[in-house]
Amino acid sequence: MNRLKIWVGATLIVASNSHCIAKENKELPNIILIVADDLGYADMSFLPQSPREVHTPQIDRLARNGLYFQNAYATASVSSPARAGLITGRYQQRWGNYWFGHGGLPDREVTIPEYLSQLGYFNVKIGKTHMNGVGDADHPLRHGFHEFFGFLDHTHSYIHLSHKDIERIGGEENAKLAHYGPIIHNYSTIDYDDENAYTTDLFTDKAVQYIRHTKTQPLFMFLSYNAVHHPTYENIDKYNRPYGIKNQEPWNPQTESYNEYHNKKGLRGEADPSRRLRYLACLDALDKGIGKVLDAADKKRNTLIIFMSDNGGTYNTDACNTPLSGHKFQLKEGGIRIPLIISWKGQIQAGVNTEDIVSALDIMPTVLEVSGFNQQLVREIDGQSLLPTIKKEKSNTNRTLIWDTNWGWAVRKGDWKLVVVKKNRQAEPAGTALYNLKEDIREEVDLKEKEVEKVKELTEIYSKWKQNKPGPLTPQDAQRFEAKI
Repeated sequence: MNRLKIWVGATLIVASNSHCIAKENKELPNIILIVADDLGYADMSFLPQSPREVHTPQIDRLARNGLYFQNAYATASVSSPARAGLITGRYQQRWGNYWFGHGGLPDREVTIPEYLSQLGYFNVKIGKTHMNGVGDADHPLRHGFHEFFGFLDHTHSYIHLSHKDIERIGGEENAKLAHYGPIIHNYSTIDYDDENAYTTDLFTDKAVQYIRHTKTQPLFMFLSYNAVHHPTYENIDKYNRPYGIKNQEPWNPQTESYNEYHNKKGLRGEADPSRRLRYLACLDALDKGIGKVLDAADKKRNTLIIFMSDNGGTYNTDACNTPLSGHKFQLKEGGIRIPLIISWKGQIQAGVNTEDIVSALDIMPTVLEVSGFNQQLVREIDGQSLLPTIKKEKSNTNRTLIWDTNWGWAVRKGDWKLVVVKKNRQAEPAGTALYNLKEDIREEVDLKEKEVEKVKELTEIYSKWKQNKPGPLTPQDAQRFEAKI
């Protein structure tokens, strides 16, 4: 029996399939959530600030047919906590998930697919998951999906996708370092040893297959590409050729460590003169894949499509976040402000931009509202439905959003943003800074000395929000925390 975890007050109950789950009988929309990995804020060619070398006709097509959110935010500047916030609609700090390896995804949290299952949705997860940490629901089949095709870690090789690749690299220990190995299908694995096998293409093809063949149930698909995350120096010839580049030689464990090899091409080592070109080749593959998904979705009635990045673009691939400052890992706008486009034929005015302040937290309540889920059965969440913005019923430019990495925190309320970094981290110096983002989107003019009351106001907002939230959870901490709830 398909069952749903429901919270009533502080009590967790389990509900069976029931007509009370949906508010009314109606045709349920198909929902496709496409998440890019580390996509630069400016790296979409429909944007006026997009660099000339960027060409994304399929993402542009999605924007022409939908609504682009200029002030959209992730819940974290790195992948794992950001994805936990996205799929639950709740600040992940509620269960001690602040950074890599902290809180994971506990079984008690209710996810988008777990809710949608009660309406008869067929839930498919394709690509990256990265719910690492101490949570026990890290595998997609353990948090509401019926099918999974992808990988669980923070990254994966784009091209070394078989057990033979593990053998070539010297065994499991080296393969884990380099993220080599087969793709997971549910709880088994599939080898891809063809020289043209490439994760972006594999994920696209699998997505198209599910879109075409899911006919008797409404579809919820979470298509989570690993593009354009490192290692962007791994690609295939058809995407490299237009940029005049070739893959670097594969890692040889006999001559250097993996970190030495990897750092040469992007992380913190020598500059790779082709690094931006490698990123663009990876972006080109992503864009072409999105086009194939859109073509397949166009043949289905009533399909809501959401496109976003998990967090900001990163310096180690030369992603472009113009006009924002900073990058992934930081509390600067470049680390947390993300691309977001929503398209829904016949329901959304095409080719429109909005300055409303929105969050990845808002995806869950939006999806539940468009599907007609009974909101009285939804656990307390932190997101807000985007339908009022989509339908232009009201604007939300004075919203408050909060970030906490444990080593620093930030609050945005309306035009104002306060950033407090407690210790030097990821090239972000320790200190406090206040910015007016409407006048200073690059975060160059610190106003904390002039606007003392605003600093106090935003600090109080953070302090109140922080109450009753645990610190970062290790496995031992998590056991103690579970005993309290």
